[in-house]
Amino acid sequence: MNALKIKENFLTEGSLILINRRYPLKRNMSQEIFLPPILDFPEIRMEPRAASCLNQLLAAWNGSEEIIPVSGFRTAEEQTALRNLALKEHGREYTDRYVALPGCSEHEAGLAIDLAEKSSRIDPICPRFRETDSFSLFCRMAGRYGFIRRYTEEKKHITGIDAEPRHFRYVGYPHSDLMNSLNLCLEEYIVYLRRFTQKKPLILLRGGRKICIFCAEAGQNICLKSGEVAEISGTNAGECVITVWS
Repeated sequence: MNALKIKENFLTEGSLILINRRYPLKRNMSQEIFLPPILDFPEIRMEPRAASCLNQLLAAWNGSEEIIPVSGFRTAEEQTALRNLALKEHGREYTDRYVALPGCSEHEAGLAIDLAEKSSRIDPICPRFRETDSFSLFCRMAGRYGFIRRYTEEKKHITGIDAEPRHFRYVGYPHSDLMNSLNLCLEEYIVYLRRFTQKKPLILLRGGRKICIFCAEAGQNICLKSGEVAEISGTNAGECVITVWS
């Protein structure tokens, strides 16, 4: 049996971190971290695992003639410039509804991607992304590759952001699948997971494999049996989520 200690820096790193006005990023991300480009769009980059999964999703979906990625990782300076542009063109009310403050955008962690209908002219602030049959198919497939629709009309009172059908967030599988089946946004999902501990974890069966999910605090030791693999993600809200694959 192996023991893994949860370190303090784990709390603010990983695919499940909350990023919003209440929980801003704790550090600036460097462009050099995000080396893998998105398929056929070398100017668009994401966190390595998110980029890999998005590339697999786009290849499996095979609908690049209809929907294309338009915005991935942004620096804090780029987020500031985008917000200033929105303020200038649309005013504060619109900007506060759709454009996050610098340090509070998921794009700055490389975990978010904005998509758009393929067009010769795309709005950088609010890309057009209609709810078509292709959109519905893409949404269903996205969950299998670790992505969720982050901002919906139904949850805007919790997320603080109006509905953005174009904005997808990488949280990793099976969390994307579980969030979709429970109809939980990321804020709600983290609260939901806090009820599970290493002694009483959430247990899932996916593809013939057993998955245990639970929360842990900094300094806690996680015990792994032979053959088990653990994925650790902070929440940026005080704990880590441990996902153990048997």
